[in-house]
Amino acid sequence: MTSLKVYMENQSIKRVLHRVASFLSFLERTKQIEQEECEIIVQ
Repeated sequence: MTSLKVYMENQSIKRVLHRVASFLSFLERTKQIEQEECEIIVQ
């Protein structure tokens, strides 16, 4: 029973990490898009 509980906790940690990673990559993409738009405006 305890091993199942640990497994569930590990799964939730992995899920949270995956969510954080995807959110960070999303932020990076939006930042790059904003920079590209600024460069186009400057030119």
